[in-house]
Amino acid sequence: MLSIGVELLPISGLLLRRAVLGILLASGEPLTAREVADSLHRSGATTKPMLLMGPSRVIADLLAYQARVGKVHKVGPATFAVVANSMSRSTRWRCLHWRNELEALRAAVASHPPLHTLAQFTSFGRGDSRQQRVRKR
Repeated sequence: MLSIGVELLPISGLLLRRAVLGILLASGEPLTAREVADSLHRSGATTKPMLLMGPSRVIADLLAYQARVGKVHKVGPATFAVVANSMSRSTRWRCLHWRNELEALRAAVASHPPLHTLAQFTSFGRGDSRQQRVRKR
């Protein structure tokens, strides 16, 4: 469960796919894209921001693709369930334990200082224009 004050971590690609499939596997029942997005949000993650697509739309598109390749089955409007035996045991395990990867990513992000902190150590962060920096030399 997400602690209050923890910033949502935007995820995409393989981690997002594992998270979505892991949420479906853990629920044991069909879920809508909105329910998967809400569960992802409660876990402290969200999809990477898209220009016109919110998290539930990104997840719906991901699930539609997974339905085309046979990993999930569409059981209703925007409602999906995992197809039994559609993935190996190792893939199933990785999907069910996607939060481990999320926490590793969160730790990696936390160990790097934010860009605005780095800017104070470079001449670019002081507001100097390129011409002013050249004149100082």
